[in-house]
Amino acid sequence: MAATLQSLRADAHSLGENENFVLFHFRMVVASGRFPLESQGSFARMSHQVYRYTMWSWTLLTLRFTFTSLFSLTGFRWAFWASVAVRFPALVGNVITVTLWWAVIFPVILAVVDSKKRAGFLQFNRSFLLVNVHLLNLPLVATEFLWSSNALTFSDLWAAFLVAFIYISFYLAVLDPRGFHLYIILTPRTHACILVYTLMLGLYCLVYAGAGAALQQAAGTGPVNAWSDMTSTVSFALTRGFSFLPLM
Repeated sequence: MAATLQSLRADAHSLGENENFVLFHFRMVVASGRFPLESQGSFARMSHQVYRYTMWSWTLLTLRFTFTSLFSLTGFRWAFWASVAVRFPALVGNVITVTLWWAVIFPVILAVVDSKKRAGFLQFNRSFLLVNVHLLNLPLVATEFLWSSNALTFSDLWAAFLVAFIYISFYLAVLDPRGFHLYIILTPRTHACILVYTLMLGLYCLVYAGAGAALQQAAGTGPVNAWSDMTSTVSFALTRGFSFLPLM
């Protein structure tokens, strides 16, 4: 068994991925941890709502950890390439989800609700579900990304664009016509929607640039410092990007 794992790690290195004992078990724990979460009441109800961008990103995170774990256990090349395909889409989706929640949505909700509703909202925000999908997902996906990944290429960015295109197409063609207006800024009923969609692509590019810089730093200073650099860079970029929304 040890010899097989050593061979697979060497194979992963040859394909451009880092693989070691700690990272292998880290991926396994996160990947397998998704299934017990499914039994949680509120989590079980929301986990099936993949049409929400939050759960869409959480699912990509789960797929990344699952495919990398499967490759480490079996050596299936298709599992490796599947993990590579969802590597950056999982990262950018969860970076945007967590950053927008804490930098934009959370403070806006606190500002507009009364004191009674604010207490209920804060309690909901501390729930097991929200902590997992609006907080813990970012350090999990960012740590694995910085610890295991080789340098980003434009194929990673195009993969993220493709995933975003699939989601926005599903939202506009299926959800919006049926009255599921989950995200007001995505409405196609205004000329500003083109600017919003362009801004979204710009945010993906900003995260791509920040993640690439963090990967370079990780090679010299380790994943902890690089993760801190990446989150600060991306948070600043997202904040600057959304400062232009009132102009639309």
